[in-house]
Amino acid sequence: MNSGEWHILYTKPRMEQRVSDLLKKKKYENFCLVGKTMKQCGDKNKITFDLILPNIVFVKSNELEELLIKQVDGVLNFFHWLHKPVIIKREDIALLKRFLNSNYNIKLERIPVNINEGGSIIHSSSIEGAITVNRKFTKFTLPSLGYILIGEEEETNVTVMEVFNYRRTGNYHYKV
Repeated sequence: MNSGEWHILYTKPRMEQRVSDLLKKKKYENFCLVGKTMKQCGDKNKITFDLILPNIVFVKSNELEELLIKQVDGVLNFFHWLHKPVIIKREDIALLKRFLNSNYNIKLERIPVNINEGGSIIHSSSIEGAITVNRKFTKFTLPSLGYILIGEEEETNVTVMEVFNYRRTGNYHYKV
């Protein structure tokens, strides 16, 4: 059942995860756009997972399976463009998954729909932002859907210079 193209499902409100789970039970490859959000609670950072595009689930299927997928509890319909289900390119789905895994605090912006263009990732850095000073931002454009996703890159290039141990606490501290 993994053959086919990527399509977009429109679901009932707050049913995205349930629809995704039901589709996985029926062996359909799918995913929801869930992004990491870092919130500061006192002196600690808390990571939560929030839906980026509500009521939307991406599913990999062919035309013959469309009717079976529509019968899943919570599915309203496929997204259509000119009376045909919208097809998302496999490369765009791969880029989208990579973007979601490497970014947090993702925000959405609308752009004009262009069904013929593919997705692209643009890296930039902010200078003297109000809250985000010296953070790198990544933009992921998806013209076939009419959205730009903007996320902050995770800091994965931190190198540990020196490790030392305080005898009283037994905690390790890192100098960067």
